[in-house]
Formats: sequence, C-alpha cells, structure tokens
Amino acid sequence: VANFYLAFDQGLDLIPVLNKIDLPAADPIARAEELASAFDMPPKDTLRASAKTGLGLPAVLSAVVDRIRPPDDADCTAPLRMLLFDAHHDIHRGVVCLVTVREGRVRKGDLIQTASTDHVYEVQDLGILAPNPHSVNQLMAGQVGYLISNMKDIKAARVGDTIFRKNVRVPSLPGFRPAKSMVFAGLYPFSGDELERLGVAMEKLTLNDASVTCKKE
Repeated sequence: VANFYLAFDQGLDLIPVLNKIDLPAADPIARAEELASAFDMPPKDTLRASAKTGLGLPAVLSAVVDRIRPPDDADCTAPLRMLLFDAHHDIHRGVVCLVTVREGRVRKGDLIQTASTDHVYEVQDLGILAPNPHSVNQLMAGQVGYLISNMKDIKAARVGDTIFRKNVRVPSLPGFRPAKSMVFAGLYPFSGDELERLGVAMEKLTLNDASVTCKKE
C-alpha cells in the first residue's frame, strides 16, 4: 500500500496485476473488486497472471509497452546522468547494476563515476531486459537496462545513486539516502568449531544482498 501511494504521488503510470491465479483458492474477480474499492482501479484494467506457470505474463509485458508513457524530457545530447535503482551480484561477472538513463548516453568502454563515492569504473557490458538480457552497444536517455563494470563489491552499488561520466559531474538525482538498518540480530554458532563456517556464510550473504551488513563483535 505504501509503495502504491509513493508511485501515485509521483504521477507514475500504474498497472494492476493479480498474481498467483493458479492457486486453487484464487478468486480474481473478488480481488479485482477490492483493488477497485481501495485504489480506484477499474476491474477491466486489472491483469491476471501467474509468475509460477507463466500464465498471463505476455499480457503483462504488452501492458508495460502500451500503458506506460515514454519519458517526454529524455535528452540524448546532454551529459550522461543515470539512476541506479537495483543491483545484484553475479558469480561470473561481478556486480550487475540496473539503471535508467535520464540524460545522455553510455557506451561500452566508457569510464563512469558514482556520485555517492566518486569511485570510477569502466563499462564492460550493457543490455536491456526483454525480459531476458540482451547485450547492446549503448543505452540512451529514456532507456532502462543493466550495466556491468569492474565493480566487484555489491555494497558499492547504492540504490538511488546517480552515475555520470568520469569528471563530468552533474546534479545528483533526488531521492538518494543511505540505507538505514532497521532489524538487528546477533548470531553465534552452536559450537565454537563452527565459527569459521559461520563467517564464510555471512560473507556470502552480504556479497549477494547489499541491504545486509555484518560486523564481528
């Protein structure tokens, strides 16, 4: 609900989708009426899908193309400015950043810089997700895709960060705030002999999930 109002306040195009319609207890008609009552979304606009079986997914992808307006202020000639909105770690390729190019264009081999850390990276691969990844030579203003560089630490990929061309600093995009820890836990092994294995497991977890931080006491 909070994410809905956040997107609504930003004036974003919204596509209501009911997932898990493959379950025996699914009642998409009733759920669509609930969406209409709570969020004023007409039932006829609500899509039905199952991410597990793939049912209805082609209609969801088509709706993304048909219903979401393209950016009207995309300027490919302006200095590069990208928003990093997600990232994950690939065991073979390192950190894979998902970005939206707000202005300018980025090509393979370009040197880029992050606003939050000023670290410089070389772009090794670019691509779009349609929905499978397809490598491309460049991404330009208005496009969303993935970017792979020589970034190795997932914690360097800060969601909401602004990326620009090396030494061509641009105003940071609004909304970036460092992640704040909300849940804390103390972990210890049942046996002291397992301490090293616990440390290795925590390192693997923090490598794949930038939202997790670990500190030895």
